Amino acid sequence: MAMSKRELTAALKKMARLSSEFCEIQQKVAEHSVEVYGYEPADLDNDEFIDKCTGASGICRGMTADEFDRSMRESLSYKGLPPPLLALPTPQVGRVTKQRKG
Repeated sequence: MAMSKRELTAALKKMARLSSEFCEIQQKVAEHSVEVYGYEPADLDNDEFIDKCTGASGICRGMTADEFDRSMRESLSYKGLPPPLLALPTPQVGRVTKQRKG
């Protein structure tokens, strides 16, 4: 079904906004990847990341930080490169309490 000019304009603007947001987030992930792994996912042909997070294969489901870490480590290994020296920080589990000032 064809869209009206108004619907088409709204769809095109939404596409542009989402694309811009994607580029900003992708840059953050790339900077993180270079800092932690020494490479961006695309530099390592990390197909799992590309398929699950970039939409290169259509609709994507995303991945967890652990899945991303594993995929980056596997990609480094496939390329014969050493694993990263940095480890991803593990969130603290439990309740954080404030200390009283005495």
